[in-house]
Formats: sequence, C-alpha cells, structure tokens
Amino acid sequence: MSEKDNSTKNYGVIEKAAEAIDVNILMPVHSRLKKRYKQLRELSSAKHTKIPMGTINVWKTEPPKMFVCGLSATMSNGVGVINYKVYKKDKTGNKEINKRYSVFTNDRGETRKTLVDANYVLEKIVIERIEFRKSLKKEEFKESEL
Repeated sequence: MSEKDNSTKNYGVIEKAAEAIDVNILMPVHSRLKKRYKQLRELSSAKHTKIPMGTINVWKTEPPKMFVCGLSATMSNGVGVINYKVYKKDKTGNKEINKRYSVFTNDRGETRKTLVDANYVLEKIVIERIEFRKSLKKEEFKESEL
C-alpha cells in the first residue's frame, strides 16, 4: 500500500470523527444561547404565506409548532439558562382552553350557566442549561408534578 493511499484513508476517519462531534459545542456560550433563543422564537411563532391569486393576494397562516410563553434567557458564571412554559395543544392544533362555569338559579327556578373563568392549560415547564464544551441539558417538569 502506498503512502498516498494511507493518507486518504486517514482523511476519511478524521472526517467521520468531525461529523460525530457537534461543532456547536465549541462555540462560546453566549452565542449558543442567542442561537437557541432564536430557534425557540421561530418555533413558537406562526408562519404567514402570501399566495398570489390573479389581482388579489390570499394570506394563509399555519399555527406554530409549539405554543411558548415566558421565554427568558439569562447568563451567569459562564452558564446560559433558558426558561419557558409550553401550552398543551388540542386535536386541531390550537391551545387547549380550560373553562370553569357556575350554575345560577333565579327566583322562578330557571337555571343558567355562566362562564366564570377560562385559562390555557400548561403542558410543561422547561429549563435548558448551556455550558461551555458540554451539550445542552434540558429539564422538563410536567404540570402535574408541580
């Protein structure tokens, strides 16, 4: 085997090793934090598409991949932390709403049902930690655990 063949063989091994290592780990923590924050913002926003139809345009909106609230990013002691809450989705892809009703009866004996409270159902609370030269650590807390 010639020396040239051996060098190309090693190049393939090095290339496979580079693919196995996530290059993002080598980035500074603050830039990884910004990048992840932008990814979460894009996941939690609706997509609007303009479809031209002759002389008019029709807008189509697709719902976000996940409904996020309370998205915050902080950095302390070289560790980046991202906190957010995720709402539960129903079958149609919208946020699930929890409604509470109260039943009133008047003097004539008629009953009526009125809406007292309505709020969206939280599915989980997520805390993501980004450390230097370490992969992303994600902690998820179900709403039933809290």
